[in-house]
Amino acid sequence: MAQTDPRAKLVESALTRLGLSNRWIASRLDVSHVTIGKWLSGEARPRDMSVWQRMLDVLRQYESEGMSSGTLELKRAGIRTIPVYPGISAGGLNSVFADVEMLEVKDWGNGRDRWARIVDGYSMSPLLEPGDIVIFEDREPEPWHVVHAFDDGEDCVKVLRRSGTTVELVPVNPDYSVIDGRRMNVKGVAVGRIRKGPHDETYTADYPHGMRYRPDSAP
Repeated sequence: MAQTDPRAKLVESALTRLGLSNRWIASRLDVSHVTIGKWLSGEARPRDMSVWQRMLDVLRQYESEGMSSGTLELKRAGIRTIPVYPGISAGGLNSVFADVEMLEVKDWGNGRDRWARIVDGYSMSPLLEPGDIVIFEDREPEPWHVVHAFDDGEDCVKVLRRSGTTVELVPVNPDYSVIDGRRMNVKGVAVGRIRKGPHDETYTADYPHGMRYRPDSAP
């Protein structure tokens, strides 16, 4: 059985609250309501993961046109909503999953799937500290990109280093070990970081071309 995408919970909840059916949203996406049901239940997953964002956009448009008295937050120009998954490891590998939240970020208009993870651990310090929210994008990584990598349910955030046939996932903090990247799959490239300051002020850094780090560079 395919793993249920956390965004399915948001879509399913909105459909229920707004009194809409799978047939209703299926007709807006030009797919079968049976297919929608399988996506929401986790029995199947869409080939194009951007369909989740399209479903959320359809629901927001429905509400913005005054067809419902619900409270689904409206999409603002230049903004998109992405899921925030807790606990990506910046130590060893991590397989912790929990309920998902949603986050509004800048919309660069490239249509690539994006998601965010909350850093847990110090292996990427001081570039990424525990509690930082890192925004990842589904794109082809290049050497020295900060990446989200996974294998068999375990994942981590590290710097991608390539040399010949050698692929390594490298920590920024030298107290942590390098991971053999040949057994890991790179899921996405870091394109943003959100950090809270000592007085709860929020600092956001965007990296439209991907966050990079070289051992001889400062974060």
